[in-house]
Amino acid sequence: MINKELVAACGQYVDRNGQNKTRWKTIGHLHDKKDGSGQFITLDPMINLGAIPRGEGDDRVYVNLFEPKSKDAPKRPAPVNDDLA
Repeated sequence: MINKELVAACGQYVDRNGQNKTRWKTIGHLHDKKDGSGQFITLDPMINLGAIPRGEGDDRVYVNLFEPKSKDAPKRPAPVNDDLA
């Protein structure tokens, strides 16, 4: 069962109202093991983590955990990441 979506910020864009927005890409999922003994992660094999933008001098890729999004759900809010501020 999918427990969380693994999502990375992949850039910025300006919406039609002139506001800066973050472009998000789902790069994988966190799952619960069927036997209840723990969790595991699956990653999209087509994602190049080296291409995800990072802060100057930072060699880490920040991945956020979101609740799985249903088709009818409203757009999810941006996460707060104090390391990037």
